[in-house]
Amino acid sequence: MRFPEYDDLYCKYCFVYGQDWAPTAGLEEGISQIASKSQDVRQALVWNFPIDVTFKSTNPYGCESGP
Repeated sequence: MRFPEYDDLYCKYCFVYGQDWAPTAGLEEGISQIASKSQDVRQALVWNFPIDVTFKSTNPYGCESGP
């Protein structure tokens, strides 16, 4: 993904969940730090921002189980 018209970007996030889910720890929404384009030809933007949230459910319908 490229954003040639911007030099600095941030990521705004929020979790959307159903009535069977409840957050138990962490933030449900937030904004990352501002990332600035690298000065090389790639003009890469890197976010080193942990998103750490825990949910519990009374009915985890639709969750995929491992192989």
